Amino acid sequence: MRTSGKGTVLIVSIMALLLVGGTTWVIPAFGADVAKGKKVYADKCVGCHGEKGKGDGVGARMLSKKPIDYTDKKAMSKLTDEDMKRTVKQGKAPMPAWGTLLTDQEIDNVVAYIRTFNK
Repeated sequence: MRTSGKGTVLIVSIMALLLVGGTTWVIPAFGADVAKGKKVYADKCVGCHGEKGKGDGVGARMLSKKPIDYTDKKAMSKLTDEDMKRTVKQGKAPMPAWGTLLTDQEIDNVVAYIRTFNK
């Protein structure tokens, strides 16, 4: 396969950006609305995960396991958006499943909003 000089530069540039150590790029899912995700978060998540996403909501004290701290860059860099969507949909003890109460779009929106805690 032959590439033009511009194509080669583009490929090398993308590879270099991907190799930048310690940097996590977060691009909201196509069509995700962070503002709408913030509303879902305020309604469904803030009680346990806290206003600033630190896992310190008032309900967190009653849980057997502390909610994840969304501001922890190291922990969050290990989670893909798909991992997060699956957890929201199916739950993960002690977090309940929200898949029957939230649409896929609402879940995409809230995941996009959660990612803002780590910028």
